[in-house]
Amino acid sequence: MATQKENAQQVWNYLRAKGWSKEATAGVLGNMQQESGIMPDMDEYGSGVGYGLVQWTSVNQVPGRQYVQQKMNAAGINGDYRSISAQLELLVWDMHHGQYIAKASYPYSPAQFIKLNNVATATVAFEANFERPAVTHPERIGMAQQWFNLFSNEATHNGIAIDNVTNSVADITVKWLKERYAPLLTLHMVRADLQPNNVYTVVVDCYSFSTLQYALNRAAADLRITEPGYIQSNMVHNQNSDGSYRIEIRNCNPQMAKRVVPLLSKNLSTDTYANILGKTIVKSPTSYGSFDIRIKGEGFNNHDTPIVVGEIQSYLYILAKLTGDHVKSFKY
Repeated sequence: MATQKENAQQVWNYLRAKGWSKEATAGVLGNMQQESGIMPDMDEYGSGVGYGLVQWTSVNQVPGRQYVQQKMNAAGINGDYRSISAQLELLVWDMHHGQYIAKASYPYSPAQFIKLNNVATATVAFEANFERPAVTHPERIGMAQQWFNLFSNEATHNGIAIDNVTNSVADITVKWLKERYAPLLTLHMVRADLQPNNVYTVVVDCYSFSTLQYALNRAAADLRITEPGYIQSNMVHNQNSDGSYRIEIRNCNPQMAKRVVPLLSKNLSTDTYANILGKTIVKSPTSYGSFDIRIKGEGFNNHDTPIVVGEIQSYLYILAKLTGDHVKSFKY
């Protein structure tokens, strides 16, 4: 059985990859800690009416396990109801389907909540709007702050380093990396965010204005071919608080979102100009005439990273007879 910290890490990584702020994610963890100990297969003590990470509870007193399975069926979630991954999918879905109700004292929409930048505010807002207990629990703020302190500055992501290769090998390898690992490398950059009424916004993050312009043109061209009925005036762009940019392809039905995300992940990664991976895969010269490559993608989890390292080592051996010590993983 996973420990509380391991479960909290999984919650943190999942919500952060979905675009939630560190503060909002910590606020959720503070609530989960008191509700369930951040243990997904947890029944409410003494009754069994509540269940899971956030202790989902039916107003009709349906047993908690049954209630969670009913909600997952409604959401179209096929995973094991006892698992963290399935319950996190349900939590995100529930933010837009009746569980999260903004109170006058915390009038944040789901989209506003996930971008909150204050741990205390996020904690009490999630408690008031999602958990809605009969009695408030200010001690959850301290719990949330502890998770924030633990994870916000901790190296939690996996990167891969390729060292000391020639310029031509580096160029060929970068191209191959983009083609092979685009879905993993763009996991946090090209995503479908669920909106009310089961409508999605496909979001594409761009690190510069020039990248944004090329990505807009490429996305528009791809949509004209694959989604000819889509009204492209629904595609807009905005600037993020950190100076980067994002494209929002709004009003997508679930089927369109499932088609568009992998399409744009691949095409915007491999396009020479609309290169959204410009800061994810970085080739740089060394002082002794060779080149290094650094890969940073939030999709590389602890399980997959060693597998990917092995695949890259095999590829480089076939390509240039390079030994495995040219490739290693690192944390950032």
